[in-house]
Amino acid sequence: MATDKSTFELLIEELGQAINGVLNDIGNPVKSPQTTLYFLRNLGWNVPESTDLSSSPLKFINSFSSINLSNTSDYSSLIGSLKNVITDFDSIKDNLGLGATLADFGTKFPRQLLDYTIMRHMQYEHPKISAFFLFIGIFDNSYQPAALPAHIAYKQYRIEWERLIIFLQEPHRIPEIVYGWGTPTYDGKLLIENIEHLLNALEIQTGVYMPTGDITSQYSLSGDALYVPFFDLDTVKAGLEVYPIATDSTPNNAGLAVSPFFIGSAETEIVINENFSLLIKGGLKIDKTTGVEIRPKTAITLFDLTAASAINGSIEVTFRISARTSGTIRCARIYQTRNRSHRINW
Repeated sequence: MATDKSTFELLIEELGQAINGVLNDIGNPVKSPQTTLYFLRNLGWNVPESTDLSSSPLKFINSFSSINLSNTSDYSSLIGSLKNVITDFDSIKDNLGLGATLADFGTKFPRQLLDYTIMRHMQYEHPKISAFFLFIGIFDNSYQPAALPAHIAYKQYRIEWERLIIFLQEPHRIPEIVYGWGTPTYDGKLLIENIEHLLNALEIQTGVYMPTGDITSQYSLSGDALYVPFFDLDTVKAGLEVYPIATDSTPNNAGLAVSPFFIGSAETEIVINENFSLLIKGGLKIDKTTGVEIRPKTAITLFDLTAASAINGSIEVTFRISARTSGTIRCARIYQTRNRSHRINW
């Protein structure tokens, strides 16, 4: 009779799955040396692309391979294998002949590999929790500039566990700590990316694009815009667009602008009798015309670009006469222009 697994057993199984995933990413330095090389460079280590890993396997790869993933209930074996991995870290740079270049490898890579292992596993197995942790800054996937000779530019994998305590005790501090909200280091691009990642994890499909048009005349933007559709049908499209806006005349008040959009059309035919019918077509487009500004330490304010933007509505009415009846076809078009005046053409 099967017995329920303890919490500790479940955690060990999760750990085994996580390590197995990292092993797939690292690859075999003998059979797939380019995979291993890419893994190291992906984490920012300046290992030359010409480095031959196949002739000198890394000790820590062998340590990983010694872990028995098929029997994760063997706690002592698993923990012992992990200990061997950590012990062999410092010799990696010597195997590569890069001891001087990667002087801090042995001290930094163990923490980096641990964080990568957890974040990768959460991303694949628990994507909603992963996206939330990324949004509030516990998971840090920010881009790091090159710091030669040891580090090339890379996207880091780092876990800031202390931010979980801050989020629980002082959540209002998270925007400033994670995104630089209200400071000269505000990163609107990162905020948009993390909002997109969170919404996608919640199965709300979004996308980013380079904004154009009147919104770019009104604001200096610090990155791409986020497109969040609520309806995306053949005849109706509606949702929100979010823009990272730069500082205006007030220092350190860069923030966000949020604008709704609506594009809709409809068509119907009214049959008067067998000879006459009335075809009515209509459409409405509201795009980047009104919205709200959200800035640090400032009340949310409205913006209105209707004087310069297109709020376009149209109605087309067509009288149809059947081919059996002699007569003229007369059409009427009624539409709204940018300055909100109306014209009727016959």
